[in-house]
Amino acid sequence: RHPRVGDKIREESESICGSVRVGGGDKENDNSNSNNNMYNSETIGNLPYTHAVVMEALRLHPPTPENFRFNIHDDTLPDGTFIPAGSCVMYSAYSINHNDKVWDNATSTTKSGG
Repeated sequence: RHPRVGDKIREESESICGSVRVGGGDKENDNSNSNNNMYNSETIGNLPYTHAVVMEALRLHPPTPENFRFNIHDDTLPDGTFIPAGSCVMYSAYSINHNDKVWDNATSTTKSGG
């Protein structure tokens, strides 16, 4: 859907982690297990563009679009709203993440290269 974003992710990952050849080929020329391919937790942590794309995808399509919690004790929210014990509190991550009052151009992707 966004080929330029995919290209930038590929470029970033290859520059930080090395290139990976996918599929086919003979074992003799297969360097997917060589030291040139450094896909591990340390190098993946150095992929800021990829991280931003994943976070934006999760913002637009949260894995838990709505969530419920039950209040055990009386509580007061930061805005002063009192929540009595035994109350069910529901919030919608999907609605928050698509709210123009919270996000500029909430329903479109950011202008970070894609």
